[in-house]
Amino acid sequence: MSELPHGWAEVRLDELAEEVTGSIAPESAAQYELYSVPAFPEGNPELVDGSAIGSNKRPVAPADVLLCKINPRINRVWYVGPIKERRQLASTEFVPLRLPTGNEITARYLMWYLRSPRFREWIKLNAEGATGSHTRAKSPAILRQCIPIAPVSEQHRIVATIEEQFSRLDSGRAALDRVRLNVEAFKTALLDAEILGPGNSDASDLIADRLPALPPEWRWCTLDELREPDRPIVYGIIKPGPNVAGGVPYVRVTEMKDGHIDPYELRRASPARAKLFQRASLRGGDILISKDGTIGKVAVVPPELEGANITQHLVRLSLRREFNRDYVVTALRSRWPQRWLNRETRGVALQGVNVGDFRRLPLPIPPRPLQDAIQERVAAWAEPRGTRVIQLRCFRVARLPQTGGISKTMPVCPVCVDRGSGGFGSELSTTHLRCRLSPAALSGARTKQFLSLGHSRRQLAAQAARRVQ
Repeated sequence: MSELPHGWAEVRLDELAEEVTGSIAPESAAQYELYSVPAFPEGNPELVDGSAIGSNKRPVAPADVLLCKINPRINRVWYVGPIKERRQLASTEFVPLRLPTGNEITARYLMWYLRSPRFREWIKLNAEGATGSHTRAKSPAILRQCIPIAPVSEQHRIVATIEEQFSRLDSGRAALDRVRLNVEAFKTALLDAEILGPGNSDASDLIADRLPALPPEWRWCTLDELREPDRPIVYGIIKPGPNVAGGVPYVRVTEMKDGHIDPYELRRASPARAKLFQRASLRGGDILISKDGTIGKVAVVPPELEGANITQHLVRLSLRREFNRDYVVTALRSRWPQRWLNRETRGVALQGVNVGDFRRLPLPIPPRPLQDAIQERVAAWAEPRGTRVIQLRCFRVARLPQTGGISKTMPVCPVCVDRGSGGFGSELSTTHLRCRLSPAALSGARTKQFLSLGHSRRQLAAQAARRVQ
């Protein structure tokens, strides 16, 4: 390591912090904050019932630093926040590091250093195992690493500088999230206008036995009427247990993202456990719907997950060939079935919808040629005006700052600007933002009008109806 500034020192990690070892079995009636690998991209621990946790976990405490050892090419370092109403646990894939009481600022400094490019390069080169998601860093080697420690006053300055800039990035990401919600509201209005017509776009009067009238040749079908005869709508594995190398992969709600399944972080159940729930095995093209917690998320199974399974918090729909799969997915995401599912939700600690209620979920089904035509129009709208906006991302680059601030060379993007805070986009470096909107998509009063935060759903539905005619 190069010569350190005056007052700095190199300290071995095991001299700075203690690794928290041991594990506990979660109690089925208790509630927990779970710092898991799949939850890391969301930035918040999972709030789960002990009965839904299938393996032992590490007990952690506020100000612990969690370094992920699995697949270290992905930068995953967590700082455990203040304890609230739930006990705090962490996946055994994290190395929990605990500093002596009263060293919270040093703990935050350590978190940022473990996220820095210097440390990330070292841990990637020192991982063991096969390629990809099976590589792991080992605790002994990690604990032997020397960490450059600044004086406490300098730690305060470094942490404050980093977190100030990251706070601005969070503000920018929040602005993009608001744009995304606006686009989703427009898409919802478009779907309702396409599927049920502009006159039925308001779903507030939906009740169990009085569905709105449909155009001629349309009909209301329950989800159970759309499935293959030999593949019922079912949920999957209850308590899959520990992750088993070479086992049967299974999909959880956390792996369902934007209508797709992220296969990279799939956990695996033992073949014996998965065999007990073979009825829920997957085929390419199956539709998955979340039934517990976050209810109504929809994704399509890719061909490479043939033979995989799902957890008890999802249901599988194997669609008959005479129905357009993309249309059914679109219909499931529209406001009518989503409100129907909300009304059927039961439970307190973990809210959910029973499988039997999913089977009787009503969907508006037109003749097949009209299913194809509607889906073509929805896809044509969603790609240029929806997907590109949704692909806006803020990239938080974790490095110890070498200068006093972020460069201000990024031209103002009318979508990235936070209309409520005076133009965050003008202060965002190109290092941190990738905007995939084409110039054509950003120009024109009509596009900006659709992105405006002031439009009501009725206005959006009316605009959608005029444009698709």
